[in-house]
Amino acid sequence: WLDWARVKQFADFHTFCKAAISFRKQHSSLCRPSFWHGDIRWYGPSEAPDLSTNSQRLAYCLHGIPEDPFDIYVMINGSNSATEFTIQEPRERGWQVVFDTAGINSDKSGMQTPGQLAAQPLKVESQSIVVLRSNSQPDI
Repeated sequence: WLDWARVKQFADFHTFCKAAISFRKQHSSLCRPSFWHGDIRWYGPSEAPDLSTNSQRLAYCLHGIPEDPFDIYVMINGSNSATEFTIQEPRERGWQVVFDTAGINSDKSGMQTPGQLAAQPLKVESQSIVVLRSNSQPDI
């Protein structure tokens, strides 16, 4: 249940949610009719993922599909300290930062300045998620 009378009080969060929904609608690769088998690769901050029950950091790259050829790279930091992530799948034209839930170097909604390229390595603040989108079709 949503209390729409409070939308002005939480305008930043409302803006972020609208942007996240719009991003999902723009990228049909996120709404595939079948599981992402073979189209996703899992990583840790700088190497293979830690899949233990105590793991607090994870990254993945979802490869595009013919209808939406752009890749999406997500870095999740559930720890209580900032962590540097190395983007494990470099692209010739780089990655654009789309979301940073910590709101660092962005407006209050977590949306990034259009065209901002991801640095390498990329600092992901504690308890936050950063979403990147490839700036070009996958390298061949």
